[in-house]
Amino acid sequence: MHFANPAMLWALLALAVPVLVHLLNFRRYRKVYFSDVSRLEEIQQESRRRTTVRQWLILAMRLLAVAALVLAFARPVLPVGPQAAVTSGTTAVSIFVDNSYSMASATAEGDLLEAAKSRAREVAAAYGPSDRFQLLTAEMSGAEMQWLSRDEVLDAIDAVALSPVTRNLSSVVLRQRGFLARSGADNLEANVISDFQQSVSDLDRLQPDSTVRLSLVALPSAEGANIAVDTVVFDAPAYYAGARVVASVRIVGTTGVESLPVRLYVNGHERALATVDIPDGGGSVAVDMPFTLDATSVEGYVEVVDHPVTFDDRYYFTLGLSRGARLLVVGDGNANLRRLFDGDSLVAYATASRLDISTLSDHSAILLDGLRSLSSGEAQALRQWVDEGGTLVVVPSAADRLAPLDELLGLPRLEAWTDQPVRASHIDYESPLFRGVFAARTDDLELPTLHGRWRLAAATARAARSVIGLADGTDFLTATPCGSGTVYLFACPLDAANTDFVGQALFVPVLYNIALHSQPVAVSAHRLGDESPFAVDADPAAGLMLTADGFAAMPDLRRVGGRTLLFPHGEVRRAGVYALGDTRLAFNYDRRESDLRCLSADEVSRLAPSATLLTAGARSVADQLRQAREGRQLWRGCLLLALLALLVETLLLLAPSTRRPQHK
Repeated sequence: MHFANPAMLWALLALAVPVLVHLLNFRRYRKVYFSDVSRLEEIQQESRRRTTVRQWLILAMRLLAVAALVLAFARPVLPVGPQAAVTSGTTAVSIFVDNSYSMASATAEGDLLEAAKSRAREVAAAYGPSDRFQLLTAEMSGAEMQWLSRDEVLDAIDAVALSPVTRNLSSVVLRQRGFLARSGADNLEANVISDFQQSVSDLDRLQPDSTVRLSLVALPSAEGANIAVDTVVFDAPAYYAGARVVASVRIVGTTGVESLPVRLYVNGHERALATVDIPDGGGSVAVDMPFTLDATSVEGYVEVVDHPVTFDDRYYFTLGLSRGARLLVVGDGNANLRRLFDGDSLVAYATASRLDISTLSDHSAILLDGLRSLSSGEAQALRQWVDEGGTLVVVPSAADRLAPLDELLGLPRLEAWTDQPVRASHIDYESPLFRGVFAARTDDLELPTLHGRWRLAAATARAARSVIGLADGTDFLTATPCGSGTVYLFACPLDAANTDFVGQALFVPVLYNIALHSQPVAVSAHRLGDESPFAVDADPAAGLMLTADGFAAMPDLRRVGGRTLLFPHGEVRRAGVYALGDTRLAFNYDRRESDLRCLSADEVSRLAPSATLLTAGARSVADQLRQAREGRQLWRGCLLLALLALLVETLLLLAPSTRRPQHK
């Protein structure tokens, strides 16, 4: 408990006045001589005791009345909730209104967004006209980073509309705290108005902050049935005309459904149809939808029909056809590799006896076949090229380790050469090199045998991933991520003298997929609201526009590390396929909004124990917020207590002082 006017407590010194009056107000008795007092002695003693008790009660009532009056003027306040009440001085207020797509759900008050705006007005009404306000939405635009008066914030609340952007609530509160910290106000208060979807309510990540009062305004839940196209994934490393492509589609739902039609459209035409069953109680189901590429530019979408939530019923995608991997083999010439890649339309194969670092950017993959040495400059150039997304394949010679490159790229060490035969014992079926190669896993797979090899240090000791492992616990092939690229390391030369791998069926998909995966695979779709840059096939100097039906914007394109990156700044607001020159880009709404399950009031309180939870009920949000800010006012109770004490004192004073003796 604290006091709004603590200076009034000095008036408690007035309690000394009734005490002094009581001590100085002793009744003086006059002696009266009487012949016989034996009959009056008992009555006199009883009367004195009654008078003494009454005087002490009168003193207690006077003290209580004075103390209660002083406390009433001091205005005692009992804090409500986990946070202390506000102090005197200026107040800065940040109000977040959740305007993500889930707020379009219907409630008894209309849609959730209108209910949120109504609560925001009530929050603003709980503060004074001289307080400063910030209105924050999921956009978090620069225009929202300013202070508003109470009238201005009410106008801004009226203008809030649905946004395709989705934010985790922890990032919202952190943004509010950062903005409030720069206000210089005496009281800092953040208010979050949301439906508290489970998918974005990561309030448990918040650290307590005693400088900012946090109030959470929970809207009535509008949970309902919803079915959405969650993802569409294409696993092939390259696409070309005439190829068969499989789209792996994931459908999610909050309720069970049978025989739900799922349609796939490519370039405006329906190319595949499937039906799925979602189990009772909701869940997810995956379905493969194959189709054939028959055009140079591919754009499309997967669609389901579901009501009333429809923003997530379509998932847009684009596919860029492969222009061919560019493989350079540096070495004396490997006949096995030449037979594999010569004349292939998807792999532009070239050879060189020496490495020319000035032409590294002309290739997407480089295979070092039996090189015995590299200069430090060549090793540094290769490291930078791999960091920028290149794929390097190292096939060692039997005579040299290429130690500078091993250390620079963090590869498993070539520890010692051995002629002891060993057979491969397993492969990593999850590796991209084997994706789509096998119809099913089998124990009868023909694996290579090595007759001469380097013993590789265990891949688990570094960042390397074992692709083909040997029976003695070492590896035949490892994959090591390095920056944006990958380095593949073999344990021996790829010739018949050291391994039978070059004559097996496994040799073709491994080397071929290494080359195909060296191309930067274009992302089939991007998420609206994601501010992370992504690579595009465009020239920043060409002045390209990002366009769609009735839409045109100049994107922020920058050349970074040999790639062109597009930095999104919220230009795209609607899901669909957009053109950037000859490139097509697909954008989809954030699928976290598809999960309409919300936290209960108890769950919100558990996740954010240091915040004050406000809910819609008989009392308005403004009244709840005022009480949470100011605490429970006790001055009225103190005033009533003072009046009661004075009433009791009056009754004591009017009561007869002695009991009349009864005569017989």
